[in-house]
Parts: sequence; C-alpha cells; structure tokens
Amino acid sequence: MRTAPTSYTRNGWFYRQIKRVGNVAIYEQRGAGLFEVVRIRIAPACTLKGIVYPVRESLPSDSLWGTYGWTCHTLERAEAKMATLLPTEQQNPDLAPPLHEGTASGTEAA
Repeated sequence: MRTAPTSYTRNGWFYRQIKRVGNVAIYEQRGAGLFEVVRIRIAPACTLKGIVYPVRESLPSDSLWGTYGWTCHTLERAEAKMATLLPTEQQNPDLAPPLHEGTASGTEAA
C-alpha cells in the first residue's frame, strides 16, 4: 500500500510531516508558521477517469477540512489536537469513510 507522503506541495505551500502516531499526523506548513493535524484514511482501490488507483493512504481534501484535517497556529495546539484524535484512532485504525464527505472550516484559533 502506498503510504501518505512525508512532504508535499499544495496550493504553493510546502508541507513537511513532523510527527505521526498511527493514522494521525502533524505537518508543518513552511513559511506560514502553521501546523496541520490530519487523520490519514485508507482509500479503497478505484478507477477514476480511466486511471486505476490501488488501496492507499489518503490525506484529507479541502472539502474534508474540519472533519479529518485541522489548522493550528502553534505546535503545542497541534499536539493537543493530535492527542484528542488518538483514542479514536486506536479504536478504529482502518476507518475509511467515503472520500466525498465534506464539512466547513477546520481552523483553530491561535
């Protein structure tokens, strides 16, 4: 299975994974001083527009922010958010909700 990236670029920002416990990770958004806490999900194999994708780990899309991803203004807040997610992760480590579920903003105050 392809695992979630330890670094990636999205919307012009560079992200680097700084901590991971099970399926919960913290990424640092370089240059912005922000941290993103994400619940990594297992995406099922599928075919989209003729391209076959195997079972893989998946980071939350923008539409899932607030449900599977949160932005924190300090590392301490990110670690606190991560701690709240770990009991759920330990109970359901392979939880893979549909990729099309959405929610509103997931930004926490500084």
